[in-house]
Parts: sequence; C-alpha cells; structure tokens
Amino acid sequence: MPGRKEMAGSSIVCVDASFVLRLLLGGPGSERAENLWEQWEHDEFRSMAPGLIYFQITNALHRLSVASTISVEEAEQFLGLALELDIDIVSEPFLHRSALSIARKCNLKSTYDAHYLALAQDLDADLWTADRRLVNTVAKTFPWIRFLGDYSG
Repeated sequence: MPGRKEMAGSSIVCVDASFVLRLLLGGPGSERAENLWEQWEHDEFRSMAPGLIYFQITNALHRLSVASTISVEEAEQFLGLALELDIDIVSEPFLHRSALSIARKCNLKSTYDAHYLALAQDLDADLWTADRRLVNTVAKTFPWIRFLGDYSG
C-alpha cells in the first residue's frame, strides 16, 4: 500500500488537484481513485496537500462550468464535496522555497506541481496524481510519484 512515512501512528499520502478532481468528476481512472480513497480511509491514512489545492480545484470547476461541461450548480456541488474531503492542508513557508528549487531542477513551467512535490518530499510520502505529463517529467527525480492510471488495486 502506498505511503512511506508514519506520523502519529498513521501513514501519510499526498494528493494533488488532478487526483481529487478525478475522484469527484469521474472519467478515466475515477474508479481507481475511489478505490484508493476508500482503502486509505480504511487503513487510516492521512491525506495531505498544500493549501493551493482548493484554489486549483475551484479554478478547474469554474473553467468546466464556463465551457458548459458542467453546470454552475454542479460546479458548486463538486466544490462542496471537495471541501468536505478529509485532506490535511499544509501552508508552511518552506514549501515555496522548496517548490521554486524543484521547479528549476525539473524544468517545470510553473511551481504549482512543485508545491505538491515539495510537500511529499518533506513528508517522505507518495504523491498521487492523475497528471501523466507530470509523472513523465519528474519520475526519475522523484520515484515516489504515483500515477493514478498505473494503480491496479
């Protein structure tokens, strides 16, 4: 089972916005996300993310509603569900410095993904994502990044 660090008797896993959106919105890999989430809850894993996760989720839902992929009401419902998930938020200043360094090291175009990587690295935890491009870009440097599409449990 994923998660490499024990904290207060429970394992830790980091999730990014793409993972949470797949969990909520469905689509390819959504069943895998649901199975993982249920397993983590059963095994008392702590799900963690940097504070920017809700900004990214809100933005994605807004963009989907503007594109008429989902309704405004659905966007509001999905946001409510996202906010109810048991995700511990970390908003420590060190994340920004680490994210800047990681983004430079991995030649990332922005630091958003690097914040998740910085948190997972600090917590010695696996980072779960539905972003194949990110995994392909950083997997050699951060072998503990996990692509939802590769999960077979």
